[in-house]
Amino acid sequence: MKKDLRRYLRLSIITAWQKLNEYYTTLRESPLFAASTILHPSLGKSYLEMNRASEEQLVWAGDAKDGLSDYLDRWYRCNRSVDEQRGAIVKTTASPSVPQRTPVNSILKDDLADYRVPRKLQDFYFYYGRWYGKNGNLPREKYIFPIDKEELARLDVLHKFFLVVRKNNLFSASLDVEQPLRILDLGTGTGIWAIELSEKYPHMHVQGLDFNMIQPKMIPRTMAPPKPFDLEGSWDTVDLDWDFMHVRTLFGSIQNWPDLYKKMIMLVASAISPCSLTLANPLVRHLKPGWGCMEQVEIDWVPQCDDDSLPTDSALSQWASKLLNAMDQYGRPMRVNPEKTRQQLALAGFVDISETVIRACYNPWPEDATEKEAARWFNVGLSSGLTALSCAPMIYLDGKKTRHRL
Repeated sequence: MKKDLRRYLRLSIITAWQKLNEYYTTLRESPLFAASTILHPSLGKSYLEMNRASEEQLVWAGDAKDGLSDYLDRWYRCNRSVDEQRGAIVKTTASPSVPQRTPVNSILKDDLADYRVPRKLQDFYFYYGRWYGKNGNLPREKYIFPIDKEELARLDVLHKFFLVVRKNNLFSASLDVEQPLRILDLGTGTGIWAIELSEKYPHMHVQGLDFNMIQPKMIPRTMAPPKPFDLEGSWDTVDLDWDFMHVRTLFGSIQNWPDLYKKMIMLVASAISPCSLTLANPLVRHLKPGWGCMEQVEIDWVPQCDDDSLPTDSALSQWASKLLNAMDQYGRPMRVNPEKTRQQLALAGFVDISETVIRACYNPWPEDATEKEAARWFNVGLSSGLTALSCAPMIYLDGKKTRHRL
């Protein structure tokens, strides 16, 4: 694709996104209108139609959908052939066959199977109105949050929030972006971070790992197909010599962080930022000599006020307390403890460890334009994720009744 045409398509999408954002207060909705259109081109327009949007909105939604579809057709390609060329993992164990049921949007007649990796029916289970993944032979409790379309949309909305608060930077580490770096995204989720990174730096080798195969089938041509992988299992099959490892919002998914950090340092030349290397630890036998880094981004779900005026018995504080207590009981804590994390990283062999704290507002009250926009996205990610975050931990683990879950 020519650069001018590609730039035009980008500007068209961005313009449509911004225009849709202007409607959210009028409709008493949220920027999810824009996010669903841009991030889920099969669903965005139908979502507006079902919510009786104005004709002007539908025009903008259609333009955004068509622009993104054109962009995908020209710049992306299906990775089925790539899987065969690069040696995709193939299951050899027998399993009962299940008729394939391709989801179809009743309004646009779009085949949604083109946007998400198809899964067998036995790969899911239904719990209190949400769909969860069984993850093969792994126990159900391995990942306790849903992986249905509502949750995938929420994860992509949170990705947008991270982009806004970080001023459209996908990472903070001091990387030489001109080099063909090898980058590994651990717990890639929907794959949106790895996809955008691969698109922005096509000369880099980007790989995503996750035991939930919920990533799009359409990926940048320079990106390696995501692989199913249990981060808490053996890492013998993971390639060596990575320049950069990315971890985001995995608190609540990992039981033994010290063990995971040790596995990381066997594959990447240590440090968070700035990047440097120490060979004092005997575990670094697999490290790429010279430099390398790991970056971890997490959300502290404990609500706070700048003036300490938030009542401890407020609804939000009670929700956070119950959720974090349930996750502690679960054995995969979600609490952010910078000092504890720093100690665990140091014991694993990481050096030059640094920490950056970014304020995340729940509502768009800040005067700063960036903070205001970030707050809108975070509000969507939080409000749409209350059930997703709370349901299984509070009901299944903490013994709460359905009516008490929120």
